Amino acid sequence: MRAPAKELIRFLKRFDPAIRELALDARELVLRVLEPSNESVLDVYALAMNYGYSERMKDQAVYIGVYKNHVNLGFYRGALMDDPEGVLKGTGKQLRHIQIKSPADLGSPVIRDYLQRAAPDGAVRSKTLERKSIPAAAKANSGGDRTSSRLAPASKNGVRRN
Repeated sequence: MRAPAKELIRFLKRFDPAIRELALDARELVLRVLEPSNESVLDVYALAMNYGYSERMKDQAVYIGVYKNHVNLGFYRGALMDDPEGVLKGTGKQLRHIQIKSPADLGSPVIRDYLQRAAPDGAVRSKTLERKSIPAAAKANSGGDRTSSRLAPASKNGVRRN
């Protein structure tokens, strides 16, 4: 399993240890089920980890949203997915999620089934899998408002490319 990027560990530090661990467990499960998968991390109002089969947005399948008291395991095309268990939450045109509050929730066979069905039709797995991190940068005068800035993806040896 791929070790989490240093940026992800740094982004998770603001959460309680139990939520950090839950987020990393969810990440490990998603990477195992969707392997191989691209990973990108966005740290804005919530910490979001995105997973898909290439760097293209249309090939994204799953996201993990990290919040103060829970983790959302989300599906980019969740509104189109069959939901026989009635576990998908959300009312948007595309996104749906399952709220995860404990490691036991991640162990449910329903979670693995939904993850396996999350791939978009026609998704082509990229031969070059990359990680991207987009950290939040606090505005100097804003008292905590966040904006994002893009980092170049790390190469295989961990060195940033510009």
